[in-house]
Amino acid sequence: MRVIPVIDLKGGQVVRGIAGQRSRYRPIVSLLASDSRPHSIATAFVRRLGASEVYVADLDAIAGQEPDWAAYEQIAAAGLRLWVDAGIGEPGRARELAHWAANGAATARVVVGLESVSEPAQLPAIQAALPPQAGVFSLDLQHGAPWTRSAAWQSVTPHQIAAAAVAAGFQRLLVLDLASVGVGQGPRIARRISADRAADGGRRARRGRPTFGGRQRL
Repeated sequence: MRVIPVIDLKGGQVVRGIAGQRSRYRPIVSLLASDSRPHSIATAFVRRLGASEVYVADLDAIAGQEPDWAAYEQIAAAGLRLWVDAGIGEPGRARELAHWAANGAATARVVVGLESVSEPAQLPAIQAALPPQAGVFSLDLQHGAPWTRSAAWQSVTPHQIAAAAVAAGFQRLLVLDLASVGVGQGPRIARRISADRAADGGRRARRGRPTFGGRQRL
């Protein structure tokens, strides 16, 4: 099993996620670190957990603000490689993150979240703007249903969305059900993915070999 710790950033601090209800997120209080600064939490992950990489969800960037470049540098300085979700919804933001990744060895992956992508037609251009092998598509769910602000995705099943991402060129998929975040119930995704595959007649995407993983806060 591969365990990757998660850092949720908001207002320059590491916050505790609660079922995707972001208005309730507050700076984290942890036994691992004395404060909620990104560098403090990242250092604790390295020294106390032996982590070498971390998933960073930049919630302000996902909400439409600029990426928190300073926080990324603090996390990288602690010795971690980053998987960064910074609200990539169009090729311009993808190129911005790709440029940052190319100029520093800290970024292992750039995450494209369903929440941020307005329509399926954007996926190929976004994927093409990212470094080869660096892009990861995040299938964002809430209680098993697609978590999106766009009507373009709402009549599509999670399995169909995953297939669209693979067809666009993504070879790595991350499955996240926000309802499971920070509530101590574990991931809920396996049964839903199986049900959607059955509903789609068991068809599998022909391009790429996606890897499904559940994101769960530690």
